[in-house]
Amino acid sequence: MITLKTGYKYLGGLKTGAKSFAPLKNPLLANVSASNLSPGTQDSLEIRAVVPFLKRQDWQIKELLKKALQTKCIGHGAEASVYKIPGFDYVLRVSRYCEPDFRPKLNREMSERDKFNHYVAKIGSDVQIGEFINGENATFATDSALTFFEKQHELNRKIIDMPDSAYFDFLKRIFDAAKMDMSFDFAGRNVIVDFANKKFVPIDFEYGFPQNPRSRVFNPILCMQSGFSVKEPDLQFKFFEKIINGFCRLLKSDYDFSLQHCRLEPSICALSFNISKLPPESFAQDVKVLNWLIKNAVTAKTMNTSNPFFYPKNAVGHSIDELSAMTSEFVKKYIDLQKK
Repeated sequence: MITLKTGYKYLGGLKTGAKSFAPLKNPLLANVSASNLSPGTQDSLEIRAVVPFLKRQDWQIKELLKKALQTKCIGHGAEASVYKIPGFDYVLRVSRYCEPDFRPKLNREMSERDKFNHYVAKIGSDVQIGEFINGENATFATDSALTFFEKQHELNRKIIDMPDSAYFDFLKRIFDAAKMDMSFDFAGRNVIVDFANKKFVPIDFEYGFPQNPRSRVFNPILCMQSGFSVKEPDLQFKFFEKIINGFCRLLKSDYDFSLQHCRLEPSICALSFNISKLPPESFAQDVKVLNWLIKNAVTAKTMNTSNPFFYPKNAVGHSIDELSAMTSEFVKKYIDLQKK
């Protein structure tokens, strides 16, 4: 006779047996363990837990989004707040100007620009679901000023130790975005540092550049210089040299610098430096020289692209090497001056 108690044992035995041959064929049973099965609801939750997030029904996803809103916000900017969706590698992004409306249909058809922003689904115009990116924000967040400077300095040291490839890839990505008429919002906490994979991940791109012709300018050096919080005197020039080295590497590659939606004007922003203890006139003159060298290298690159016979690649390389060498001298000079 099968009693209620033995019936549960029998059910557990069936699931244990099914698991021995079914995991590869039935993903719903892949993570089912007889040892943690229990009657009723928990069994069904165990099985549902292995269903991929985006394979779930709309109402189930919306319920998870509502639960995410009850958790601690993991990031926010001027326009939106972001929450981690519990149990999944996705985030909920909601507008800060209105209550999120989950009534519209879930839209899983993302444009190329949406995918570039790491979105996987949308609900209406104020709710987005994005990929969760492992790493640390490039700007440390804390209420304590003392803790901020200590933690930010420690983080910035690790940022400077990142390989040149991380700087190259970051500049290339925001360049790719500009080709798609997307501008990187570098004002804010919009860079994730993925130390495990040795890369920087920009996470907030606006769709389109300002319509004012004077504002349709793309400055990749400024985007990176201002997108991080490396302002300490002992680190800022080393960080700047890393940016220029990454930019020179991009110039030397076969990457196409032509843009349709904006005007390319790479340059150094002197205001991004902490130079309170440095000679201002000398610094301004040196920045002017570097900006001229940057412009010269980019001009050489674009001329070679349009007419490689008239302007050969070795001439481009010479301009880039000159920029790299002068940057190294600039950095050494001002690091030494700061030590005095």
